[in-house]
Amino acid sequence: MPPAVIGCRGGGSIIAGWAVGGQSFYYPEHVGFAIGTHDSPKILLLGVHYDNYEQKPGIVDSSGLRFHYTAN
Repeated sequence: MPPAVIGCRGGGSIIAGWAVGGQSFYYPEHVGFAIGTHDSPKILLLGVHYDNYEQKPGIVDSSGLRFHYTAN
């Protein structure tokens, strides 16, 4: 982990969550999450947990994450 993440203690916010069986997540069109401002988060941590309980070979992850940003 980067030092900035190791030293992070609370004060964070969950901005989205997803679990097995969940559908795609989209913020509503009129909602945004500020980035690049003096008080916006400096770190975004993405946690991914994989499980191949039966250890089947050839399992390929096809999930993804997209960020779209605008000046507004």
